[in-house]
Amino acid sequence: MRTYIILFIINISSITAQTIDYNLKKGFAAEGYDIVAYFKNEAIEGNKAFKTEFDGINYKFSSEKNLNIFNEDPKKYIPQYGGYCAYAVATKGEKVSINP
Repeated sequence: MRTYIILFIINISSITAQTIDYNLKKGFAAEGYDIVAYFKNEAIEGNKAFKTEFDGINYKFSSEKNLNIFNEDPKKYIPQYGGYCAYAVATKGEKVSINP
């Protein structure tokens, strides 16, 4: 019985574990750039004063406003393809770093 409980816990843990391979240069998603600003077609480096963690990944933002926007709906702003170049992943299946 004890073995079944342990196996159940292991299976549940693997189901809920992070499944996206994030590009975490400099310890942050999107190399520390403000992912909310990207939705405004701006590439702005984030500030450590405005950082948060979601799903085990660290994010930086250029302003408290963008940090709050992210915190309201984080899944809306999470980088597709883990923050790797979308073109390279979609067309070639290769994980290539971004150039903000």
